[in-house]
Amino acid sequence: MVKSIYKYAFDMFAGEVLGEATQTISVRKGFEFLHAGMADDFRKIWIWGMVDLDADAEDRTFRIFMTGETIPDKELEDAHYLGTTRMKVAHGEELVSHLFDITGVSG
Repeated sequence: MVKSIYKYAFDMFAGEVLGEATQTISVRKGFEFLHAGMADDFRKIWIWGMVDLDADAEDRTFRIFMTGETIPDKELEDAHYLGTTRMKVAHGEELVSHLFDITGVSG
């Protein structure tokens, strides 16, 4: 087994409204989440994970929720919190989003 750390892009604006973004990303089976963060392009959250290079691909579904957003209980039943990202925006304000793996969550 050979492992490596891969980086995947999550588009924060994939939904019609900021904070309603859900995205399915193809990762390697056994993907182990390491970190989520924002880079220079504030449209994207980068997701880093440890992967087995010999493993087949599988789809994982990720969802962001913004601070203060109302979240129905059913959306969190089987969700796995991965991390919070923060980015400075105009006039000292921050854009704060919370990333969840919702693979297998029935909606």
